[in-house]
Amino acid sequence: MLAAFEDQNRCRIEVTFSRWTTAEQPDLSVVAKAWERDADRRVAKPLGFTNVIWRAERLKTLEGLITFLLYQLDFQLAENEFATKAPKRA
Repeated sequence: MLAAFEDQNRCRIEVTFSRWTTAEQPDLSVVAKAWERDADRRVAKPLGFTNVIWRAERLKTLEGLITFLLYQLDFQLAENEFATKAPKRA
C-alpha cells in the first residue's frame, strides 16, 4: 500500500511510531511525512505531514492506521498541487 502510494504520488513516505500515554493508558503517536523522492531531509520541507494518536482516532488495525494516514497525506498533496497550478490573481 505504501509503495503504491509513493509510486502514484512520486514521493517517499516516512512513518514514525512513538510510545505515548493517553489517560494513563499506553498509546501510540504516529507521524507520517511525504517527501520529494530525492529530498535532503535535513533542509527540505515535507510535502505533507500528519500526526495521529491511535486511541483518539479509535483505530483497530495497523492497516486502518496506515490507510487513515495516507488519506490525510493524499488530501494535503492534492491541496499543494492545486495551489501551485492555480492561476495567480492580480
